[in-house]
Amino acid sequence: MAISPSGFFVYNAPMTDAEWEGLLQELDAHRQHIEAWEPDAPKPDAARCVQSRHRTLAHLRACQETWLAACLAFAERPGTSLKLLHPWRLFDQQSYALVSWDEHRRAFLADRQRLLELLRTCNRTIGGKVNGNSYTIESLIAGRVVAHERHHLFDPR
Repeated sequence: MAISPSGFFVYNAPMTDAEWEGLLQELDAHRQHIEAWEPDAPKPDAARCVQSRHRTLAHLRACQETWLAACLAFAERPGTSLKLLHPWRLFDQQSYALVSWDEHRRAFLADRQRLLELLRTCNRTIGGKVNGNSYTIESLIAGRVVAHERHHLFDPR
Protein backbone atom coordinates (compact mmCIF):
# COMPACT_ATOMS: atom_id res chain seq x y z
CA MET A 1 0.00 0.00 0.00
CA ALA A 2 1.07 3.55 -0.59
CA ILE A 3 -0.02 6.90 0.80
CA SER A 4 -1.80 9.31 -1.54
CA PRO A 5 -1.14 13.08 -1.41
CA SER A 6 -4.33 13.44 0.65
CA GLY A 7 -2.91 11.10 3.30
CA PHE A 8 -5.15 8.10 2.60
CA PHE A 9 -3.80 4.65 1.96
CA VAL A 10 -4.04 3.47 -1.63
CA TYR A 11 -4.16 -0.18 -2.52
CA ASN A 12 -1.34 -1.43 -4.79
CA ALA A 13 -2.00 -5.12 -5.58
CA PRO A 14 -0.83 -7.81 -5.12
CA MET A 15 0.12 -8.30 -1.49
CA THR A 16 2.55 -10.84 -0.17
CA ASP A 17 1.29 -13.47 2.25
CA ALA A 18 3.06 -11.61 5.07
CA GLU A 19 1.38 -8.32 4.11
CA TRP A 20 -2.00 -10.06 3.97
CA GLU A 21 -1.45 -11.61 7.40
CA GLY A 22 -0.53 -8.16 8.70
CA LEU A 23 -3.76 -6.78 7.29
CA LEU A 24 -5.78 -9.52 9.02
CA GLN A 25 -4.00 -8.74 12.28
CA GLU A 26 -4.82 -5.06 11.82
CA LEU A 27 -8.50 -5.92 11.24
CA ASP A 28 -8.49 -7.81 14.51
CA ALA A 29 -6.68 -4.95 16.28
CA HIS A 30 -9.38 -2.56 15.01
CA ARG A 31 -12.01 -4.95 16.38
CA GLN A 32 -10.32 -4.93 19.77
CA HIS A 33 -10.03 -1.14 19.72
CA ILE A 34 -13.75 -0.74 18.96
CA GLU A 35 -14.71 -3.44 21.46
CA ALA A 36 -12.94 -1.42 24.19
CA TRP A 37 -14.87 1.79 23.46
CA GLU A 38 -17.16 3.08 26.17
CA PRO A 39 -20.83 3.20 25.11
CA ASP A 40 -22.00 6.42 23.51
CA ALA A 41 -25.62 7.45 23.13
CA PRO A 42 -27.03 8.26 19.71
CA LYS A 43 -26.50 11.88 18.67
CA PRO A 44 -28.77 12.28 15.63
CA ASP A 45 -27.75 15.92 15.22
CA ALA A 46 -24.05 15.03 14.77
CA ALA A 47 -23.18 15.80 11.17
CA ARG A 48 -19.79 14.10 11.16
CA CYS A 49 -18.18 11.05 12.72
CA VAL A 50 -15.74 13.17 14.74
CA GLN A 51 -18.72 14.69 16.54
CA SER A 52 -19.94 11.34 17.87
CA ARG A 53 -18.33 7.99 18.62
CA HIS A 54 -21.81 6.47 18.18
CA ARG A 55 -21.94 7.86 14.65
CA THR A 56 -18.43 6.54 13.95
CA LEU A 57 -19.42 3.04 15.08
CA ALA A 58 -22.64 3.19 13.05
CA HIS A 59 -20.73 4.36 9.98
CA LEU A 60 -18.08 1.65 10.32
CA ARG A 61 -20.85 -0.91 10.75
CA ALA A 62 -22.53 0.22 7.52
CA CYS A 63 -19.21 0.12 5.66
CA GLN A 64 -18.32 -3.32 6.95
CA GLU A 65 -21.79 -4.66 6.07
CA THR A 66 -21.43 -3.40 2.51
CA TRP A 67 -17.95 -4.80 1.91
CA LEU A 68 -18.67 -8.07 3.72
CA ALA A 69 -21.62 -8.62 1.37
CA ALA A 70 -19.31 -8.06 -1.61
CA CYS A 71 -16.61 -10.40 -0.27
CA LEU A 72 -19.16 -13.14 0.42
CA ALA A 73 -20.62 -12.78 -3.08
CA PHE A 74 -17.17 -12.89 -4.73
CA ALA A 75 -16.17 -15.95 -2.68
CA GLU A 76 -19.38 -17.73 -3.65
CA ARG A 77 -19.35 -16.70 -7.30
CA PRO A 78 -16.15 -15.10 -8.65
CA GLY A 79 -16.72 -12.49 -11.33
CA THR A 80 -20.14 -11.52 -10.04
CA SER A 81 -21.37 -7.98 -10.65
CA LEU A 82 -23.14 -6.36 -7.72
CA LYS A 83 -25.22 -3.26 -7.17
CA LEU A 84 -24.84 -2.26 -3.53
CA LEU A 85 -25.99 0.75 -1.59
CA HIS A 86 -23.21 3.13 -0.67
CA PRO A 87 -22.55 2.77 3.08
CA TRP A 88 -23.87 6.28 3.80
CA ARG A 89 -27.11 5.42 1.97
CA LEU A 90 -27.35 2.22 4.03
CA PHE A 91 -26.71 4.31 7.17
CA ASP A 92 -29.57 6.65 6.21
CA GLN A 93 -31.99 3.94 5.04
CA GLN A 94 -31.54 1.90 8.21
CA SER A 95 -31.72 5.03 10.44
CA TYR A 96 -28.38 4.06 11.99
CA ALA A 97 -28.12 7.46 13.68
CA LEU A 98 -30.94 6.35 15.99
CA VAL A 99 -29.99 2.70 16.61
CA SER A 100 -28.64 1.86 20.07
CA TRP A 101 -24.94 1.57 20.79
CA ASP A 102 -25.36 -2.02 21.93
CA GLU A 103 -27.07 -3.06 18.71
CA HIS A 104 -24.38 -1.42 16.55
CA ARG A 105 -21.60 -2.95 18.63
CA ARG A 106 -23.14 -6.42 18.57
CA ALA A 107 -23.71 -6.31 14.80
CA PHE A 108 -20.26 -4.86 14.09
CA LEU A 109 -18.47 -7.48 16.18
CA ALA A 110 -20.50 -10.37 14.72
CA ASP A 111 -19.82 -9.19 11.18
CA ARG A 112 -16.13 -8.70 11.97
CA GLN A 113 -15.91 -12.29 13.17
CA ARG A 114 -17.64 -13.48 10.00
CA LEU A 115 -15.33 -11.34 7.85
CA LEU A 116 -12.17 -12.61 9.54
CA GLU A 117 -13.29 -16.23 9.20
CA LEU A 118 -13.96 -15.69 5.48
CA LEU A 119 -10.66 -13.91 4.89
CA ARG A 120 -8.65 -16.67 6.54
CA THR A 121 -10.10 -19.31 4.21
CA CYS A 122 -10.99 -17.66 0.89
CA ASN A 123 -8.96 -16.97 -2.22
CA ARG A 124 -8.26 -13.27 -1.72
CA THR A 125 -7.41 -12.73 -5.40
CA ILE A 126 -10.92 -13.47 -6.66
CA GLY A 127 -13.28 -10.62 -7.24
CA GLY A 128 -15.88 -9.02 -9.40
CA LYS A 129 -17.58 -5.67 -9.71
CA VAL A 130 -19.36 -3.44 -7.25
CA ASN A 131 -21.41 -0.68 -8.82
CA GLY A 132 -19.35 -0.97 -12.00
CA ASN A 133 -15.93 -0.85 -10.29
CA SER A 134 -13.63 -3.89 -10.32
CA TYR A 135 -12.33 -5.25 -7.03
CA THR A 136 -10.74 -8.34 -5.58
CA ILE A 137 -11.41 -9.43 -2.02
CA GLU A 138 -7.88 -8.27 -1.24
CA SER A 139 -8.43 -4.81 -2.70
CA LEU A 140 -11.73 -4.35 -0.87
CA ILE A 141 -10.20 -5.28 2.46
CA ALA A 142 -7.01 -3.26 1.99
CA GLY A 143 -8.51 -0.17 0.39
CA ARG A 144 -12.10 -0.04 1.59
CA VAL A 145 -12.03 -1.59 5.05
CA VAL A 146 -8.62 -1.42 6.76
CA ALA A 147 -7.45 1.93 5.42
CA HIS A 148 -10.87 3.49 6.00
CA GLU A 149 -11.09 2.21 9.57
CA ARG A 150 -7.52 3.34 10.25
CA HIS A 151 -8.55 6.81 9.17
CA HIS A 152 -11.61 6.94 11.44
CA LEU A 153 -9.97 5.29 14.45
CA PHE A 154 -6.54 6.91 14.47
CA ASP A 155 -6.54 9.97 12.20
CA PRO A 156 -9.52 12.05 13.31
CA ARG A 157 -9.94 15.33 11.53
